[in-house]
Amino acid sequence: MDGMNADFALRHGWRVLGQCRSNCRGAKICPAADTCQSSPLPEVVEVISCSFLNGKIFILSLVSPHSLVSFPSSTIMQTDNRPKSRKTLLIGLIATLAGIGLAVYFSMDREAVGPEQETVTETSRRFSKPDAFAALQELYGSEFSGESIKTESGELAGFWFEQGFSIGDRDYHVIFGKAQKIDPETGSPLDSHVQGVKVGAAIYRLDSDGWRAIGMQTGIGEIGSWGEAPDIKQSEILILSSKRIAFMLDFGYGMGGYFDDGKVLFGFDGTTWADLGFVQTGGNNAGACDDEPLPSGITIPCWSYTGTISVLSDIHHGYPDLLVARAGTQSGDEQHPINSAENAVYRFDGDKYADTGNE
Repeated sequence: MDGMNADFALRHGWRVLGQCRSNCRGAKICPAADTCQSSPLPEVVEVISCSFLNGKIFILSLVSPHSLVSFPSSTIMQTDNRPKSRKTLLIGLIATLAGIGLAVYFSMDREAVGPEQETVTETSRRFSKPDAFAALQELYGSEFSGESIKTESGELAGFWFEQGFSIGDRDYHVIFGKAQKIDPETGSPLDSHVQGVKVGAAIYRLDSDGWRAIGMQTGIGEIGSWGEAPDIKQSEILILSSKRIAFMLDFGYGMGGYFDDGKVLFGFDGTTWADLGFVQTGGNNAGACDDEPLPSGITIPCWSYTGTISVLSDIHHGYPDLLVARAGTQSGDEQHPINSAENAVYRFDGDKYADTGNE
């Protein structure tokens, strides 16, 4: 069997003496220290065939004619020139041909399959999805301790979410991290109503040779409240142009019984991420309204609306205007406290999107 060597044979009681020549049939493999002829031990095994191939000597023993063993060409043997019968010579010839055939087969098999298996393994590794925690360690330049990283700036950073997407014919993968500000007195994240998290991103692009990191950003923008980011598994994607997209991240806030809902837009242009601002899509006064008159006789009617975002054709500062189509009701004036919800147009001002109705 190809791959077996002299060490294997020696571990199993085989011994060889002398230098094997090109015609090694008749050599003896025995446990003697000097010569096979002088060996008093009975474990002498006569070789009836051997051949050279790829720097190895393939030997077939008379005692075990179906056992093919390979030795390095430097294996030491002693030649025995005793005459052999025709039957022995015929067996030797057949064994030699069989040995060469098996040797060539196993040698070709190893050369053909081995590199292919290595290539498949390497390809699988290079084309596997980037590891999130390894990416965050590179992003924040610190090693993880549990599920978080203490950054050099004193923030507590951790994993937020990851997502794959495409722009044109290019595939990308982003791993978002979130960094929380730490209360210097308690060592815990600040959890005030207005305290969100700072978002970072490790950005990868799929090239012909696998996934490649193309950017590490630690300060894209802020999102969240009470020291935490909203729980997001996968984001909606808004296509802004053939070269730009935006992740639309659900977010809302409230005060005094009034609530606003909408999307924080994080835009990507194939190289970097940017905070494009907040687009309000919905709202309500559920915490402040009452269809029944108050003791004072005043009635605060309830209203509520929702909305969806789409892209318009007008372009400002390289970004298209956005239409928010709203459905429902919203507050009005004293004459008409409840009105049908009106659509809104948001325009990019060079920094962020803003409602043109507030201009």
